[in-house]
Amino acid sequence: SEQLIRDGLPELEVELGLCDPFQRYSPESVRDSVLQTPMDYVKLFARGATIVRELTTFAASVYSDAWFIDQSNEELVTAGVRKRSVELREMLTRLGPSFIKAGQVLANRPDIVRDDYMTELFQLQDNVPAFPNDEAKALIQASLGKPISEVFSSISAEPIAAASLGQVYRATLQDGQDVAVKVQRPNIEPIILRDLVLFRALGGGLNSYSIKRLGTNAQLIVDEFGQKLLEELDYMQECRNIQDFYDNFKGDPFVKIPKPYPMLSTKNMLVMEWIDGVRCTNPQGIVDANIDVEEFIRVGVVSGLRQLLEVFHLRLGP
Repeated sequence: SEQLIRDGLPELEVELGLCDPFQRYSPESVRDSVLQTPMDYVKLFARGATIVRELTTFAASVYSDAWFIDQSNEELVTAGVRKRSVELREMLTRLGPSFIKAGQVLANRPDIVRDDYMTELFQLQDNVPAFPNDEAKALIQASLGKPISEVFSSISAEPIAAASLGQVYRATLQDGQDVAVKVQRPNIEPIILRDLVLFRALGGGLNSYSIKRLGTNAQLIVDEFGQKLLEELDYMQECRNIQDFYDNFKGDPFVKIPKPYPMLSTKNMLVMEWIDGVRCTNPQGIVDANIDVEEFIRVGVVSGLRQLLEVFHLRLGP
C-alpha cells in the first residue's frame, strides 16, 4: 500500500546510500516539540530575553567604540576591535551550543568577518569550556552499559578538546588500540531546539532585508543551519558517515580515515581510532613536520574530487 511504501522508503534510501537516517528537520516539528505546555512558553520567553540582553550589551559596546575611540588612531582602533572580538567569543560561549556553532561557521567566512574576529572565533572549534569530568565519565559509562575499566585500559583524566556539542577524551582499548571518545554535552537538545524556534522567528522579521542584501530567505538559512545542527547531534549517524569514508578510502596510500567503533558508539557517544596529525590551518606545523605542501594540496584536491565524483559522499568539514 501507499502507507507501506512511505514507511519503507527511508529504510530503502538508507540501504541505497541515498540519504542519512537522522531525524528529519522541519520547523513545525521543532516548534511542536518545544511548545507543549504553558511552562514551555515561559522557558522560550526567558531564553529569548537572555539572548536579547547579551546581544544588546555587545552591540552597545561596539557602537560606543565607534563614538568614543578616535578612529584616526589605528592603534586604538585595533586594540578596541581585539577586545570586542574576545568579548564576542565569550558571549557566544555563554549563550551555548547553537551560538558556538554559529561562531564556528563565521570563523570560516573571511569574506564577511575580519581577521581579529576570525582569530577568536576559530577557538570555538575545540577550545570551549568543558563540562565537568564526572558528568562526562558517567555518560560514557551509561553509554557503554558497563564499567569504563572493562572497555578501556586507560582514559585521559581531562578532555583533550571541547567544542559546541561535546568533548573528546583519549583512551586505550583493552587490546592496546588508542581511540578518541567523543561524548555529547548533557541536555543540550532542548536548548538547541528552543534556539531554533527563536532564530526562525527572528528570520521571519529579517526576510525582506536578507532577500534584498543577500538574495536569500533568512528563514531558509535558519532551516539549513537547524538541519545540519540536528544531524550533528546524532553521533551514531556520524559513526555511519565515518564508516562510509573508512570503507571508501581503505587501502589508499595517501588518505587515512580513523576506524570507527560502532559497537561502542551510541547516539550520545562516538568512539573512533586516535590519529595524531597537524591541522591544515597550521602552515608552520606542516612545514615543521616536513610535509610536502604541494603534494599535501594535491592529495586534498584529489580526495575531494574522488568523494564527489566516485563515491558521491562529500564531506566538507575537518
